[in-house]
Amino acid sequence: MDFNVESLPYLFHIEFTDSWTHKSKGVFVDPNGTEYRYKDTGGWKPFYEVNETILNDTIDIDAETYFANIKIVIKPESLFHNLSLCRTKKPFTSWFSKNKVVVSDEIIKDLMTSEVVRTSDFIIHDAPTTTYSLLVYDGVSGSYKEIHLCSTDYRGTKNSSVYTDSLVAKFPRL
Repeated sequence: MDFNVESLPYLFHIEFTDSWTHKSKGVFVDPNGTEYRYKDTGGWKPFYEVNETILNDTIDIDAETYFANIKIVIKPESLFHNLSLCRTKKPFTSWFSKNKVVVSDEIIKDLMTSEVVRTSDFIIHDAPTTTYSLLVYDGVSGSYKEIHLCSTDYRGTKNSSVYTDSLVAKFPRL
């Protein structure tokens, strides 16, 4: 399959991580509704690279703001390699016509500027995690940016954008 940033300006990513084995399975969903499913990340190129410059330029980072200062860079060539190792599933025409998700610049801007908040005060250790995110290509940096939508980790988190719930509702549960 020929992957490129023009045909994949954004991808949804849903990932489940087992709390005991730390093994992941997940699915990427492209703008056309095609699913790229995986159960094993063996052979994958790492595509999450932390931009250390931002962390090194920041002095006196406290525990509460540490992760807010991490900027993740996702290189297209690594992402496309990993997609090529996934099992592809085309959407059913009737499902896709009802559930098509169009992500406008307005939605992306709102998601990027909205705060990520905790959804629970309870801490559950050793809990499995399901994370929903949106990968958006940024032509200026030549990389994809990850926008966190929500997760069910040891303390649930959610993007406070008005669009979050409607986007997450469109995608399969793992």
